[in-house]
Amino acid sequence: IDAALRGQPDQLIPGRPSFFALSSGTTGRSKYIPIDDAYRRAFQTPMQHYLYGIVRDHPRAFAEKVLYLVGPPSIERSAGGATVGTISGYNYQNLSPILKRFAAVPWQVFAIRDPNAQSYAIARFAARHSVSFAVAITTAPLAAVGEAMRDHAETLLRDIHDGTLSMPVGELTRSERTSLE
Repeated sequence: IDAALRGQPDQLIPGRPSFFALSSGTTGRSKYIPIDDAYRRAFQTPMQHYLYGIVRDHPRAFAEKVLYLVGPPSIERSAGGATVGTISGYNYQNLSPILKRFAAVPWQVFAIRDPNAQSYAIARFAARHSVSFAVAITTAPLAAVGEAMRDHAETLLRDIHDGTLSMPVGELTRSERTSLE
């Protein structure tokens, strides 16, 4: 893994990975997992079965927009220049065009570093849609978005009406604001 992170090719996977998934570290320190196109394709097959099961069991789940809460697609860069981030954020950033049309929130929102600003931005983008399905790895992000909606309802409504992103909490970097605008 260390050699792959430094950019040395053919370590665990053929060639150089352009992305490393960073584990959450629940069993100790976070781990770096090299991701290549073959892994991504292999990941998509069970995901298609999962989505089929949702539609089969809940036919209206995709009737409107979907709020899918993910981790940041980019957290750091490896010494070899590869992006390091969460696999959920990476996959969300690289959704197929057919799935992107269901997304209530653009992937750039999940790149926001400030957690309060991110929760507000998620609430801002999601609240402008009718959402028929919401999913997250844990309930904590859903609760944070709900709190942002409750605590900033008037500002959210004004932002949606005006087409703005006023950000009453947290901070956005210039590049984060530019990517969202």
